[in-house]
Amino acid sequence: MSRIRASIIVKNLIIVLIFGFFATDVIAQSVRPRARDLGLKIGVLATGENNAITDVSGVAVGQTTIIQGDNIRTGVTAILAHGGN
Repeated sequence: MSRIRASIIVKNLIIVLIFGFFATDVIAQSVRPRARDLGLKIGVLATGENNAITDVSGVAVGQTTIIQGDNIRTGVTAILAHGGN
């Protein structure tokens, strides 16, 4: 392969990589609107102060993550609907 052709391939590869980097950044920044933002109201109750499940009285949420080495990432989330659950 000639030097000129190798140079063109390298330049094209750099352009593709740069375009890919910026394209993924733009996609990551585009946020889909929430139903509430579109005027849709789901349910009859108002949202809580933090707009979270923990705003509901008596609900407890806990989570833990296990990390082992470089390859294992796992976890669990528990939601207790009330103290008697």
